Amino acid sequence: MTSMASPAPSRAKAGEVYKAVVFGSGPQQAAAAAGSQESAFLIQQVPARAASIRTVRVVFGAWIGGTCPEIDVDDAVLVLDELVTNGVRFAPATMLVVSAEAHTDGSVTFEVWDSAPPPAAIARQLPDMDAEGGRGLFIAFELAASVELVQVPVGTLVRARMGAAA
Repeated sequence: MTSMASPAPSRAKAGEVYKAVVFGSGPQQAAAAAGSQESAFLIQQVPARAASIRTVRVVFGAWIGGTCPEIDVDDAVLVLDELVTNGVRFAPATMLVVSAEAHTDGSVTFEVWDSAPPPAAIARQLPDMDAEGGRGLFIAFELAASVELVQVPVGTLVRARMGAAA
């Protein structure tokens, strides 16, 4: 029931690390998880660079589409995209750890960890419409049932949960 994959973008450079570990992905595993207390999840480690945003979008988009039938794939990928973009923006030249867990209630939880010191807090606030950036967390708050900054010993961990039962 457990499968492992290492999807690397076609333009991967020597020495880059692209790892994805899939546990219980696919409709059969999602159906099996729905009948038990298990959940399916995906973990990927990528360099904190702009090119990794597309990698995460493709890998997690396919996983969500095949594992989480009750989740709007476009909204979920957009939320995850914004969280990963923040990791790339605030922790460049490091690695990001991105995960998704499909719960038996039909919801999905995303987590993005980077090595940057955490902000004091994150809050739902209107972005400055004249600014070039700064809309990512606002979008995540609008689309996800919850978005939170999780205290971890090192770095920053942001968690978002999506789904009707979230």
